Amino acid sequence: MTEVGNYDKNIPFIDAFLTREDLKKYGNKGNALILYALQLKYKLEDLDSVAADSLIDGPNDKKCDLVYIDRDSGEVVIAQGYYSDNPSRKEAKANKASDLNTAIGWLITRDISEVPSNIKSTAIALREAIESKEIRSIKIWFVHNLEESQNVLDELKTVENTAKHVISSKYPKIDIEIEASEIGRNTLEDWYEDLEYKILVTESFEIEVPGGYPIHGEEWSAFVTTVSAKWLHSLYQKYKEKLFSANVRDFLGVRNSDRNINFGIKNTAEKNPDNFWVYNNGITALVNNIDILGDKKLKIDGLSIVNGAQTTGAIGTLSSPPSEKARFLFDL
Repeated sequence: MTEVGNYDKNIPFIDAFLTREDLKKYGNKGNALILYALQLKYKLEDLDSVAADSLIDGPNDKKCDLVYIDRDSGEVVIAQGYYSDNPSRKEAKANKASDLNTAIGWLITRDISEVPSNIKSTAIALREAIESKEIRSIKIWFVHNLEESQNVLDELKTVENTAKHVISSKYPKIDIEIEASEIGRNTLEDWYEDLEYKILVTESFEIEVPGGYPIHGEEWSAFVTTVSAKWLHSLYQKYKEKLFSANVRDFLGVRNSDRNINFGIKNTAEKNPDNFWVYNNGITALVNNIDILGDKKLKIDGLSIVNGAQTTGAIGTLSSPPSEKARFLFDL
């Protein structure tokens, strides 16, 4: 790897990335950065095995640098990487993001006999995993070290829509969540900080509660109450995955199936809010501080949900806020 430019100095995640000797063997910085991002996001330990199975080698890669298939979690990451050493460049080129349309086409829809040899085994493995209903979510990433931008976001939205159409057309009976994301400097810094700082949402909140009771230990204190699902919806809409920074699992997504628990959570919140408390076990969150402001108000500083990510994500992805009647147990 070449020496980092002045514009990259003193950025913690880049400093850490550029000192990783184990990543240098994977060739260009774009590939190495994808692996680094994958490790930050999924807390991977054996990166060599992941690289051997997931990196696409050769010039005829059809705009796809990596395909990570995790059958255990049901997730796939399809990624294109880019690293700039140019100190004058502020954001990534949007056409690099749109290249992922090409990757989706070759991996999913092209006749397998026409797929280049260096990506054929990957395409076969991906299609088999989808057909066997082992995949519930496909993440499409454009990974780079520059600032995230609206231009790239717009291109990725097109990629996402194209992928949704391709998947639903070829596999009409299989429900898969599709999400295209720009994994740039902002996101990578958040993921890097997630390794160091457990509570990433540090703002203060004042919330109305119907009552509750405190619990105290020698080195900790807690408060048990109920809060509205509407408040939870607003939190997720604003902070997304930052809400789960101290959680070992993020939100797993929602499939439109009666057998899917998260779909059931959304359905209850929308159609049966009076019974939401009965049907859900509640949520546990870590906070930096709690102040009891009278009988029916709390002030909390910082927030990370450690139990209840699925409930939070299911409520947070509703198209509109749920009724105030929908409440759930809240331990913090």
